[in-house]
Amino acid sequence: MANTVLIAIAALVIVIIIAAAVFLGGHAAPPAASTTTHPQTTAPPTEQTQSFESGSSPSVGTYLENATGFALYYLTADVPNSGSSTCYGQCATFWPPYIVAGNLSMGSLPTGANASAFGTITRTNGSRQLTYQGRPLYYYAGDTAAGQVNGQGIKAFGGVWYAVTLQAQPASSTTIAPAATTSVAPPVSTTAPASSTMPTTSSTASTSSTTTLVWG
Repeated sequence: MANTVLIAIAALVIVIIIAAAVFLGGHAAPPAASTTTHPQTTAPPTEQTQSFESGSSPSVGTYLENATGFALYYLTADVPNSGSSTCYGQCATFWPPYIVAGNLSMGSLPTGANASAFGTITRTNGSRQLTYQGRPLYYYAGDTAAGQVNGQGIKAFGGVWYAVTLQAQPASSTTIAPAATTSVAPPVSTTAPASSTMPTTSSTASTSSTTTLVWG
């Protein structure tokens, strides 16, 4: 009789232990939250040095080009120092804006260009457009080779387009001024590049001596 009671008690204890294990297994505590620290992925802007040349044309005079010989233009509809551009949509297809990546740093400039006159504005898509004396700068899609100024004097998109002319004067007195005589014509039917990067054909336009300046 005593043995029977002991066996019954042992069996009961085993049942209780099994039941407890099943209960705890179904209600296990969740793992501790991860404390892994992820590195910051936002990198500072990359500086990009902007260098320029000067071109010469009988109808325009001496004008500002980018480092690969393409003329830079401004639109009279853009209000100087307003911090904004009026050229978007189809206008920006014909006249791609000069986009600056990173901090503005000036490199080689032709005689007559004023380093302190360069700046940037922020376009609606967040990109930064180069300005000169407060006016946003553009390329012309109709200039298909270096040394061309086919956009000079075109009347379109609310104003007139002029190449940025350089005066044979000290840089401190440089002003933007159109050539004395300009022709007015509709824009050519052409497709602009997807970005402000124009063809890199070597420039055949004459350039003046350059001076290295840094401003950023």
